[in-house]
Amino acid sequence: MKKLEEIIETFCKASTARFNLGKTEYLPIGNENFRKEVIRTRKIGKNEIEKGVKIIKEGEAMRTLGAWVGNKKDNEILWDKILEKQEESLKVWKKMNMSMKGKK
Repeated sequence: MKKLEEIIETFCKASTARFNLGKTEYLPIGNENFRKEVIRTRKIGKNEIEKGVKIIKEGEAMRTLGAWVGNKKDNEILWDKILEKQEESLKVWKKMNMSMKGKK
């Protein structure tokens, strides 16, 4: 973990990017037993995951680089939420009686 933190710090200095540590989430990767152990103990090897940092559990998803990723996540549920938001937007737009230019 210490090495990873050093790499991230170096990357941020070189690229002028900044990581929002308040939004940091851990997605355990590996076999199912390993993932469950990370979630249960909040440890990766000897390294503890800080309190308050979210660990993505089985069936949950996190968004990274525009994609939803996770272990055993239900893609249908994710798409249902997206479609609901789009339908709500369409309802609002229909009430606006937009011109052709506005619709474009």
